[in-house]
Amino acid sequence: MVGVLSSNGVAVCAWFKISGGCAIEYNTCIDEVEFTLGGRTNGFDFVATEEGLEQFIEVGTEALRALRARTAEREAAERDGVELDDLAG
Repeated sequence: MVGVLSSNGVAVCAWFKISGGCAIEYNTCIDEVEFTLGGRTNGFDFVATEEGLEQFIEVGTEALRALRARTAEREAAERDGVELDDLAG
């Protein structure tokens, strides 16, 4: 995606997918943390302030709970013979 500047606290528009086993490293700077996903030469970097990182972790924790609940729901449906399409949404 092409970079986009905006006034909502995001300085660039991009997407990435983190799979299990992805290398994730961080480096603390003066008042920010730099994360590297997948490696320095072929990965993705992003930077967060303390407040931004705290918000990211709060929302990420909520998202992880929701994902795990959805996974458990789908697994239970499979065990019970319910069509997965019935659980869409």
